[in-house]
Amino acid sequence: MKATRLLLVVAWVGKLCSSGTFYICSKSFGTSSCKSHWTFFYRDNGDRYNRAKSRLKFVVDRLGIELCREEILKILKKEKVKTDQISWEPIEESGLPFPPRPLIEDDPIGTDNKATVRALIPKGEITGDQMERLAELSEIYGNQRLYTDNRQNISIHGVEPSDVDALKAEIHKLDLKAEGSFGIRDIVSCVGKTYCPKAVTFTRDLFDLLTPLVHDDKYAEIQKKELLSTSQVVLTLALHTV
Repeated sequence: MKATRLLLVVAWVGKLCSSGTFYICSKSFGTSSCKSHWTFFYRDNGDRYNRAKSRLKFVVDRLGIELCREEILKILKKEKVKTDQISWEPIEESGLPFPPRPLIEDDPIGTDNKATVRALIPKGEITGDQMERLAELSEIYGNQRLYTDNRQNISIHGVEPSDVDALKAEIHKLDLKAEGSFGIRDIVSCVGKTYCPKAVTFTRDLFDLLTPLVHDDKYAEIQKKELLSTSQVVLTLALHTV
């Protein structure tokens, strides 16, 4: 299964950066071999100093797909890896155009038929009193645990669906929102110059500037289609420009 998933990733990298498929490794080629030669290739040709272009796709775009194939083959032969299982032919993609995204739903229901309720934490900053109350709410309505996620929010799991509205009302009393997570209005901000001595930007100020903007009704259509993050290097918003 792991080898099959990697096969799709390899093919996608080539399609993103060039008109042809980079190459396809068959299931029998082996996942460990696929991992190592990609690492060596990027080590020798990638740019780790320019963070804006420290991705493999930029290497393929810069060198060209044919040269990248040649370099990969050199690495494989040097490691005495058999290359007769490699195919250059494009593959026909199948399945959904994108995987299901249950996390974008408010109060998603798990396989245990229990709901997850999230408290949105602006800038990832929360007071001790708010945290203590969220812990109490988890004891009352959830599974007695608090969970953090990669959007800097706090989740309460194991909530009976009939208790969701009551729990969200309690979260609102803490001046926290319980709706809109994993969308354009759920902005993630790095610490920036406020806390980090190596930062170059006040990302907290950028958060404050963007928050009223993304709540404009004209962006409602893409509310659940995009994620917005601010960092000391770049403002990231996939596909759409605000």
